[in-house]
Amino acid sequence: MSQNPSRDSVDISHARSDHGARESMFTIFNDRRGQVSEAQTIADSFSPPIELDQLINPDEVFQKQLPLTPKFVKWGVQWHKEPTYMLLFALGGLLLGIGHHCYYNSLSGTEAGSNQRQQWAHNFGNIFAVLVVTALHRANGYAYSQLFWCTVRGRSFRLGSLDKLFSLTTDPMGFFNLEIFRHASFAVALAIVCWSIGLAGILPPGTLVVVSGTVNQVTKASFPVLNWNSSSWVGPLDSTMLQTRGWILTRPTELVLDIAAQSAVTMDVLRFSPPAPNSSYTLQVQGPYLKCDKANGSRQPIFDYYTHRLATDKDNTNFTPSDDTAINQLRPISMLYFSAFDSILGVDEWTNEYANSESTWDQSTDQYNNLSVDLPSAFTDSLGYNAPDRVDEVNAGAEFMSRMVPRQLWVRTADSSIICTLGNATREVNFQFVDAVQTISYGEVQSFTPLFVPRTGHSDGLRGFDLYPYVAVYLGLTTLLSGNIPTLLWKYEIDSSCPVQHTYQTALADSSSRILLTGLVACQDFNANTWINHSIERYEGDIMNNLLPKQPSLCRNHTLERAIEDLAANITISMMTSSALTSISKITTTIYHFPTRNLYHYNSLYLLLSYGLAFLFTALSIGLGLYTFHTNGVIHASTFSSIITTTRNGELDEISKGSSLGNLTLDKELKMLRLRFGAIDTDGKFERAGFGVGDKVGALKKGGRYV
Repeated sequence: MSQNPSRDSVDISHARSDHGARESMFTIFNDRRGQVSEAQTIADSFSPPIELDQLINPDEVFQKQLPLTPKFVKWGVQWHKEPTYMLLFALGGLLLGIGHHCYYNSLSGTEAGSNQRQQWAHNFGNIFAVLVVTALHRANGYAYSQLFWCTVRGRSFRLGSLDKLFSLTTDPMGFFNLEIFRHASFAVALAIVCWSIGLAGILPPGTLVVVSGTVNQVTKASFPVLNWNSSSWVGPLDSTMLQTRGWILTRPTELVLDIAAQSAVTMDVLRFSPPAPNSSYTLQVQGPYLKCDKANGSRQPIFDYYTHRLATDKDNTNFTPSDDTAINQLRPISMLYFSAFDSILGVDEWTNEYANSESTWDQSTDQYNNLSVDLPSAFTDSLGYNAPDRVDEVNAGAEFMSRMVPRQLWVRTADSSIICTLGNATREVNFQFVDAVQTISYGEVQSFTPLFVPRTGHSDGLRGFDLYPYVAVYLGLTTLLSGNIPTLLWKYEIDSSCPVQHTYQTALADSSSRILLTGLVACQDFNANTWINHSIERYEGDIMNNLLPKQPSLCRNHTLERAIEDLAANITISMMTSSALTSISKITTTIYHFPTRNLYHYNSLYLLLSYGLAFLFTALSIGLGLYTFHTNGVIHASTFSSIITTTRNGELDEISKGSSLGNLTLDKELKMLRLRFGAIDTDGKFERAGFGVGDKVGALKKGGRYV
């Protein structure tokens, strides 16, 4: 407190009136009657000094306290504040969206687990969605705030429209204002983006669902493999033949023949017992397989000889398509579809007795359907090679020699000649089970080695016994395929008195081969051969051979040679279904289990689409916001203080009288008042930046001097 007041001030505590008032007391009080009442103290010795001019004219004192130099507004954009915040919120929304995607993607394919775990997964998804929407909405809010000020600087708006424009991001009723749509289109578009950002959070939480699926588990186990030392491949031993001929015949067992027949009828591998309803594993299966090829130049004459003998022995008719001449004799036209035989296997088990003068059409067969076919003796004698068989116990040092021959299935069709050779090979077989339904696939044969066996089917115990199980499997196949399938075209007279009237009929002449019981008849060799594609009689119109109906192809590459290879592979693999023919391997195999579980499934499309569109429009909003920051030249705010500082002028004070409570409803005249944010002339010297009546407000210039 000043002890020496200035000349222009008076300490009331020591003042003396011209009428001699008491010291340190100043009592001025009028009661209702206009009389002086008891004086009351308004200042004491502890009161601060009061300037005398304040008691006289406070406005003049305030004017004196103002600085002599006017205070002008400060221009400039602080880019490290709101512009940075806007970018950070947009970047945060992007990162949260990516985090939401990564979180759901990490759960996809995993087990859903308990209900509580599923609930928390969806809760986190909802949290991500809310945070993404909030961050992007705030970034758009910064941009709209600056665009609002840029818009009201450009032109005047009615006060009612300004209210709607100011709250357009929070009050949708502003979208129904025509003036805003006409003169603030960018603001409307940005406000629509702000409102639409919320839609981006609807679909993403639902992109993670719980479905029934399979999971991957890996275990090790040992599987049965073919045991070629098992006694269930060949037998029973024929003691009569042993006594009369001195050898033991090796016959395939009924088990082997039955498995081969089942596989041939279904044209598939027999059913295995799966380690689990949904599982898969791969095995290397070694055993007898066939390799089929077209006959080469040295073998084709043998086929031609056989075909000619097969035809002439029956009706002296070649198995070739007929010419255009009419059939005038009552005799059949023979058409060979299929014929298969092993050149060595015959009616006497593994021995071959040539037919010589016997007919090859009606030749008898052994119990395995093997034919004794008529082939040139020079050819059969040249097959194979001689090899030591056993040592003569009587004549020391002497060896018995055996003729080792290949096991080959010769196949003749209407258009091709095929030779299938038996060999030892390995196939990689993949077993896959889905709901206990198996799907078996295998690759090409590896390390194929043709198999040579003794020409006669006996074993004295000295030769490797594993050759005969291979032949047993081979016999299971040849039992089904060996034989003939020819058809005949017969000409029947309808009326014996009129030889011209007749008809034709196609009939199956021979069915010694059981191939019609298999799926091999679906091959093109049966349903797209010469007899079917060309007419066999033209005298009374084209007559086609439609005896064998076409079926969906079960042939690999639609060729018979590949189909026979597959059939042989199916039979060999099917042998593994019998416990009598297998033994447990010492090598463990990897098993892939796919048990059914409740799994999370994430469909990322709707999440990425929703967040992607939201961020795209946010990026456009940010670009517009950064442009308005630069254009405005200052960071405008939408705070209470900004309202105070931009609406302070005498004209607005006068106009707003009667509406100072800030109530929602304004007078109609006040609503129609047009305001603009710009430069207002206050005293003729300086302009003030603020809202004013539209026609009295000048344009606000960036960098201008405004108080």
